[in-house]
Amino acid sequence: MTRTIALAGTPLELVERGQGRPLPFLHAGEGLAPERPWLDLLSRRYRVIAPCHPGYGNSPLIDGGGSVDDLAYLYLDLAAELGLDGAVLVGADLALAALALADFKPASGRGAAFEIDLPGGPATVIDESYNANPASMAAALALLGQRPVGARGRRIAVLGDMLELGPRGRALHRGLLAPVDANAIDLVFCCGPLMRALWRALPASRRGGYAEDSAALEPQVLSAVGAGDVVMVKGSLGSRMAPIVKALQKLSVRRDMLETASAQG
Repeated sequence: MTRTIALAGTPLELVERGQGRPLPFLHAGEGLAPERPWLDLLSRRYRVIAPCHPGYGNSPLIDGGGSVDDLAYLYLDLAAELGLDGAVLVGADLALAALALADFKPASGRGAAFEIDLPGGPATVIDESYNANPASMAAALALLGQRPVGARGRRIAVLGDMLELGPRGRALHRGLLAPVDANAIDLVFCCGPLMRALWRALPASRRGGYAEDSAALEPQVLSAVGAGDVVMVKGSLGSRMAPIVKALQKLSVRRDMLETASAQG
């Protein structure tokens, strides 16, 4: 079976064969060549998922050409989208992979965390603003739930729409209430017409704020964040959550300037 799925707005052609434990097959530089015998041989035992890299088959190039990092994150999105837990690794040296991952630092929008200095102490911001789907959103909320907070800190989720989900979009957004509950998220800020479904499902005690878009939500988030908080910002790229992350980065500078001006006055 051949189909096309969209990941972060990038169409990706997939060849899928067989059943059983998932086996992602990433082709070499000559292309996928699905008529070759190895896909059929592997599919006798595994569920083979063979994407055509951007620029091959019916997969268009990523905007700007696409770096190795772009490809790596694209396939992490694919694994989350298809739920490829326990996938078989083909031709992988796990020891070398572990050494490489030891020095891995998440890229902007992909889970990078930083501290901001606020009156009373620092707060932590987790930048997940590059992309979102139900699986990756649940995983990000689980990681937020594991983060330690300060003495009076809270776990705060700032969530934008998950796009391209089709007719089940509103139900999938409302379904995020389960991982919010399971991971003891204290406050949830929502923006976008689809996230309204989650907002309406939230109990009053967990409602941080709602707006139709990220620009309108930004001042609500900035005014709420305090010392000891851990704030995770996540949404599809098209929901434009990255400006909220940038505003949080500037928040400590802005408050420092205000405190200095007040002391001098």
